Amino acid sequence: MMKWVGSVKIEVKSSVEEVWRVASDFCNMHKWTGGNIKTCEVVEGNPQEVGCVRRCTSHRGTSIFWAKEKLISIDPQNHSYSYSIIEQSPNTRFPHLHLYNYLATFRVTSSSSSSNASWIHWSFEVDPMPHILSEQYFVSSLSSVFTTYIHSLEQILNHASSP
Repeated sequence: MMKWVGSVKIEVKSSVEEVWRVASDFCNMHKWTGGNIKTCEVVEGNPQEVGCVRRCTSHRGTSIFWAKEKLISIDPQNHSYSYSIIEQSPNTRFPHLHLYNYLATFRVTSSSSSSNASWIHWSFEVDPMPHILSEQYFVSSLSSVFTTYIHSLEQILNHASSP
């Protein structure tokens, strides 16, 4: 079956090591998404170990959304990890929207422009949902969310490194 796939790649003004130090903490995503993720906590397993499950919550208006996400792989040497959504709350805007076989990968690589810069790559794939949304709308929307999160991370990193 074909998957819907998308990705963002954004250069940030922080080293690979600085980005990885903050973003690799799988169960503390809420600390660097600019308030978009309200909580992120371990619900199963050990943090930073494959198999760990986190529960992330976000709010939109009076609605609360949550997802349980499982750490599928983590590779500190190559600065990457992958996770899947294993359970999620119902969506009031799109009641039949469920992300099936969702897999995302977060990766940080060096930038050739500066040793104090790096590239953040965030990619995803999911089973199609054509009866609910168009592929273009879904991929564009999720890419926009990831872009927002990356810019929030960059702001936090830049604030931490300023005197």
